[in-house]
Amino acid sequence: MPLFFLLAGFTIKSIQLNSFSKLIKKDFIRLIIPVFIMRGVNLAVSTFIKKAPFIDSLWDNIRRILWGNGNNYGPLPFPIPLQMYGVGVLWFLIAIFWARCFYRLFDYKIKEYRFIILLIFAFLGMWVGSILRLPHCVDMMPLILLFMESGNYIKNKVDIKSVRWRELGIVSFFVWIYLVCDRGIYIEMATRKYPYSMLCVLIAILGCIVVIQFSQGLQQFRCSKGIIFLGRNSLDLLCIHHIDSYFSFVWKINLFSEGSKLFFANEVITSLVRVLLDIILLLIWVGIKTFLKRKRKRNYNLAC
Repeated sequence: MPLFFLLAGFTIKSIQLNSFSKLIKKDFIRLIIPVFIMRGVNLAVSTFIKKAPFIDSLWDNIRRILWGNGNNYGPLPFPIPLQMYGVGVLWFLIAIFWARCFYRLFDYKIKEYRFIILLIFAFLGMWVGSILRLPHCVDMMPLILLFMESGNYIKNKVDIKSVRWRELGIVSFFVWIYLVCDRGIYIEMATRKYPYSMLCVLIAILGCIVVIQFSQGLQQFRCSKGIIFLGRNSLDLLCIHHIDSYFSFVWKINLFSEGSKLFFANEVITSLVRVLLDIILLLIWVGIKTFLKRKRKRNYNLAC
């Protein structure tokens, strides 16, 4: 998730304030409407497949959208216990929508001491998130903006073709591998896991640098075309992944008995099959979208 947010800052463009509302509308259609559609799919699955009462399922989906967090949380420490309900992986779409809105305002209004301001507010947001998860990941916003500002800084201030950048990537790789794999210091944003506070943020940024440089190296190989395709359609792939989670019972089936030598490979095999199925569904979906676009364009040309 830190990588997604950092790259969001890398690709976002500076705007004039008079175009702000237009961009909000565009982001709402692109990011929030899919959340409603996916929860509509959940409503259909709950009602027609799991045979749950329609009104109960409808209310459950509404409150999940209103809460907009990655997982369930509660009861909260209020005088009246309050249970909160998550939207699963769709929390990313909600979070990136608000993050893009806030970052555009931040980029337009704040010109100096940007990192210091975001560091202070990110620390406060991490502290709040460890106690109370606010609706639509609001407690997470300062940290997300910090990642976006890091991506924006790399884009505008760093020469990603220089020797120093490569040296930074090599150092980052060993530090990242050691602290994440050996020490287990990493961020889990959906559950607000922030070990060692700002240290885990630095480690996440180092990890992002490693992945960016690794991606630069992959551009020389043919496989990069497939990776670019997945990257361009990553939001669609996220929605497909959300849908396949409704059938999680399939992915929990044991292919081998506990006494089998291949029992340890069960999770690996089912995960690979799941990823492969998601990619196949993505190819079908992209094919349908391409066909509809061409048909619409053909009809438009004929009408003209």
